[in-house]
Amino acid sequence: MLNKKSDLPRGSKKLIRAWTFYDWANSVYSLVISSAIFPIYYSTHVFSDTNSILIFNIDINKDTLISLYQVCVF
Repeated sequence: MLNKKSDLPRGSKKLIRAWTFYDWANSVYSLVISSAIFPIYYSTHVFSDTNSILIFNIDINKDTLISLYQVCVF
């Protein structure tokens, strides 16, 4: 087991590969949650009683609003 900082020198291919896979997995997780899980939750629980929302006198479909929100956040 690696306990010392000097066991893997800076710029080591093993260390770079480990951080690359960590970053890739972390990005995929947040993408799946925000694009697959949240829209289903919001459509069924948060906006379940209405099919659209009135904003500035414009009638917007709830699914469109959720998609626009996700685009702005990410």
